[in-house]
Order: sequence, then C-alpha cells, then structure tokens
Amino acid sequence: MKKTSPEIANSVPKYSQLKDLIVDRIRNGKLAPGADIPTQRELMAQFNLSYSTVSRALQDLARDGYITRVMGSGSVVAQTAAAKLRGPMRVHIIGGIPEAQRKGLLIFQELLEAGRELGLTFAPHEDETQAERAACIDTVLNAAKSVAPEAFIFPYFAGNRDHIDRLKKLGVPYVVMDVPHKMDGYNIVLRDHRAGARVMIERLLAAGHKPENIGLLLGTTDLSDPDPFQWDQAKSDGVVDALGPCDPSRTVWRVEPTAEGGDRATRQLLERLPKLTALFCDNADKAQGACRALSAAGRRIPQDVSVACVNTPRAGTSVALAHTWAPAEGVGRAAAEVLFALLTGKSTAPYVRELEMSFDDGASIAPPTKQ
Repeated sequence: MKKTSPEIANSVPKYSQLKDLIVDRIRNGKLAPGADIPTQRELMAQFNLSYSTVSRALQDLARDGYITRVMGSGSVVAQTAAAKLRGPMRVHIIGGIPEAQRKGLLIFQELLEAGRELGLTFAPHEDETQAERAACIDTVLNAAKSVAPEAFIFPYFAGNRDHIDRLKKLGVPYVVMDVPHKMDGYNIVLRDHRAGARVMIERLLAAGHKPENIGLLLGTTDLSDPDPFQWDQAKSDGVVDALGPCDPSRTVWRVEPTAEGGDRATRQLLERLPKLTALFCDNADKAQGACRALSAAGRRIPQDVSVACVNTPRAGTSVALAHTWAPAEGVGRAAAEVLFALLTGKSTAPYVRELEMSFDDGASIAPPTKQ
C-alpha cells in the first residue's frame, strides 16, 4: 500500500489537498505567474499519488483559473492567478467613459473585457471637475501607505498631467491609455502618429519631391503645447521632424477633419503654391477632399501631384491613397495588461507598450514631373 506524503493527509480528498497546496505556493510567491507547474509524473512521485488524483487536481486548478494547461507542454501558473488570490483590484478611470464611447468604442470594450479577465474592476469618474479628480487621488494616495494601492487609467493626458505626476512620484500604478507620440518616464500605451506622419513625408522626399513643393494640410498651429494628448499636435511634430519648421506659404493650418475641409484648404494652397508636386494631409478625410479639389483643378494623382495621409481612407476615393495607420484594436487590452504587469510586479515603471504602425503605399505617390 502506498504511503502518502506528509503534506497530504488522509481526512480530505487527496486531489483537493494537492490543489490547495499548489494554490498556497502561488499565494506565497513560490510559484509566480508564468512559472512551470511540476509535471503529473513529478507530482505523482513527490506526493506518492495516483495518476487520476493528480489529473483531477490539475483539472480543477485549470477550471478555476489558477493554471493554464498547454497540450504537450505541461502547465504554467496563469497570469490571472495572483489577481484571483488578491481579490479584484479597483481601477479608477479618470474622466470616465463618455457616452458615445460606451456605446461602442472598441478601445473601451477591450479595456473592460480584459480587465474582467485579469481580476480588475473599474470605477469610471464621469463629468468630474479637476477638484473632484484631485480628491479621489488624494484618498487613494493617503490609503496607499497602509494597504495595496488602487490603480488608475487615464484615457488621455489633457488636463490630467498634474494628477499623473503625483501618482508617478509616489509609485501608485497607472497607465495613460492612448498616447500619440513617445514620452519619457510615463506608463503609456502608444500609437505613434508622430512617427507615422514623419514616415509619410519621408516617402514623398524619397520619391524626389522637394520640400518647397510639398503642401501641408494640418490641424493645429500650436507646436509649443507640451501636452501630447493632441493627435494633431503629434502629426505636426512628425512633419517638423522630416521637413523642419512648416513654411507658412505651403501650409494650411486648422483644417477641419472632413472632406469639405480638405477640399477648401487644397484650393487655397493651389492659389499660393503653383509648383505643388505633393500634398500631405494629417487626416484621411482631408486627403479625400484634397483629391477632389486637385481633380477639379485638372491635376492628376499621382502624375501631377502625389498625395499621402495619416489614417485609413474611407471607401470611394478615386485613387488608393498612400497612408499610415495605427488601428484601435488592442489599445484597451494593452492598457489593462500594462496595469496588471505593474500591479503584479512583472514589470516596473516606466512601462511603454507601443502598438505597431502599418503603412500602405497605395497608388498615390510617384516621382514629380519636371516643371
């Protein structure tokens, strides 16, 4: 008759005892998220248990979310195991989830779904004043000295920089959900539109277009604003990276992000820049309007004027536009995963999760024809 390991008693079902033993090792940190669980044969030998007993314990651990079983590769501690043992961690969404976004914005859907999977619960703060946001943060910071801190999600930097800097200074976990260009020292999920704009300008230059003949349709005139929340600001910065300061003679600022806005701005640009050979638009809808205005002026794309833009064009453009884009898919999930990594100690601040940019050269860039 087999002699049971001293760690396994006889008064409780052996599979349940083995399960509890593994859970205790996860709880006290001996088995961290991602760590290998001993194989079934190793557990059988170590605790003198039968195959069916060990198999039942592992099945229950997997069902309850403590381990992940990989066919042919054994089992590992699940990433959610620590959260299950700790209990749900409350995450404050400063600024809340605006109604239009709650109805269907993929970023927030992903955030909420991933948060549930990782043991996070969310407390949106809707329509709060700066003073009310500060009071919430004060409460968490005061409690952080004696208990595990709560965490914060910021959908954007605008108006929140002081709050973020306070959390950063005291080491309270946070992440800024969707940032348009790189920032040093902050926990962020990055969709680098600055790099995207720079690359599209570089493609025009590589095709042979001279800087003085490249027209620009941009959304902001303020290149001094330090708050990187603004997507227009990020794209303008990318243009400056590639071309240097934007020459007023070939730039139309504050163009509304619509086809009508792009149409009107392009007509203005054609009047002041007769040697226009290429056009960069920081928004795909502006680019579609620009194509309409160019066609109306008898300019062919790309034979007479090359066009490049940021973001994915809508269907129906007369020519496939060269563009760059950073899909919304993955932003919310990445934000939840960054917070979880910080909460569980798997990563330390600053933590940057950069989502890959994609490029499509379309059919709207060609070498300039001789003037």
